[in-house]
Amino acid sequence: MQSLDLDTLDGRIAASGRIEWLPALSWTADISTAGIDPAGLFGEWPGRIDSHLKTSGGLENERLVARLEIGDLSGSLRDYPISAHGNLDWDDGSVEIGALEIGSGGTRISATGRAGDSLDLKWKLDSGDLGEVYPGAAGSIAAE
Repeated sequence: MQSLDLDTLDGRIAASGRIEWLPALSWTADISTAGIDPAGLFGEWPGRIDSHLKTSGGLENERLVARLEIGDLSGSLRDYPISAHGNLDWDDGSVEIGALEIGSGGTRISATGRAGDSLDLKWKLDSGDLGEVYPGAAGSIAAE
């Protein structure tokens, strides 16, 4: 696939990449979004989202491996500013989280570590208003 441009959800998705089937399944893709409004799929979640993502992966020794790099995700969701960046690496049932940072309004979530058969995560959640994260939620939380 050399490139794909798609006008959808009141915005635009542009992607380029490569898929190979032999000698084993593998892929790489570079994906950008501009002005995507999730309300077209999820009515309670209006917004405008811009992002730049990269993904790669394939089958290695009959195991699925994949990487997602969130270079930048920004915009608004339910009238709150949102942001995200970091990376996730999947290896046949476990995920390695590399410096993942997510924000919605004043709420911040960060995580790094590994989750699979065992859990080795360092994470932090700080929200003065859970309503910034989920419609109808109330209260606050600070946890590590």
